[in-house]
Parts: sequence; structure tokens; C-alpha cells
Amino acid sequence: MDRVPAGDRKALVDEIMRAIRQGGLFSVDIDIVPSQIGACSHVVLPAATSGEMNLTSMNGDGACG
Repeated sequence: MDRVPAGDRKALVDEIMRAIRQGGLFSVDIDIVPSQIGACSHVVLPAATSGEMNLTSMNGDGACG
């Protein structure tokens, strides 16, 4: 995906499909806390913590205080 311009959606989809057709794997990670799997994923999407709703957010990093 690094070989394609970031704003060119069609080129990104074409590159993903080319890699999959050659036997590759495309991974998407949805997580609150960064992980090793997320670091290796092609796309990382944010996740909501329990109890989150419009206009609220929670800190999921596990730190106290």
C-alpha cells in the first residue's frame, strides 16, 4: 500500500486486490490499546470502550490517576 498515493482510493483498492490475488493477506485491526498485531496491520481503526457514547470518551490505557 505504500507504493500508492494516499488519496487515490481506486489505486489503493487495486493494490489490495492485487496482493490478495497473489496469495497475500490484508489485515485490519480494531483496538483501543496499540498492540503488536496492530503494528503489523495494514489498517488500524479505533474502538470504543465500554460505556462510551456520543460526546463522551474514556481512557483505555490502564493508567491510574
